Amino acid sequence: MSDAESFAAARRVTREEGLLIGGSCGTAIHAALVIGRELGPDAVVVVLLPDSGRNYLSKIFDDGWMTRYGFLRSDGPIAGDVLATKDGSIPDLVVITADTMARDAFARMRSLGVSQLVVATTTELPLAAKEVSGAVSELPLMDKAFRDPSVLDRPVGELMEPAPPMLGVGETVTDVVDRLESCTAVLVLDGGHPVGVLTRADVLTFLSSRAPHDVDA
Repeated sequence: MSDAESFAAARRVTREEGLLIGGSCGTAIHAALVIGRELGPDAVVVVLLPDSGRNYLSKIFDDGWMTRYGFLRSDGPIAGDVLATKDGSIPDLVVITADTMARDAFARMRSLGVSQLVVATTTELPLAAKEVSGAVSELPLMDKAFRDPSVLDRPVGELMEPAPPMLGVGETVTDVVDRLESCTAVLVLDGGHPVGVLTRADVLTFLSSRAPHDVDA
């Protein structure tokens, strides 16, 4: 069961039944609904609600937070649409750990045709947003190696840049463009999990494939 399903169930119960419940309760409710569909009409399902939603008011009951972490979708073209237009010739997301040697990181960028790698505490997917610790990209790495070639034999944890700004898969294309005005790439979250990196070139490719009136201005 995903966080998205738990949060959606908690919000539905609060909206429809007037019970302010938290994420754990949402998990219990969702599980009960799944089980209930498999039972006969005379079955009785008892659900215990173990927590309150009081501590979640600024998170799962905040539409802005839910959208930023990829749990809600805005109207109109969204970041997920930009991801969907990528042709698959290069991976949406490539993850390495901080102990990867810079030389190996560069070789991986070259072999995959990407210019940026996400650095995280694990390479096991799906990642949680909090597991992302930074990024290593081609241009800054080249600059460091030009000044001191020995950096290529150091772990990327000593050389990495801050993690790219994060935004939800359901945020608008306008939101993506606004973020990219101050950075070269953004990390897209879906249900709290990083799923891809978007660059200015990705947005341009998306915009060029659409009629002007189809794009959120």
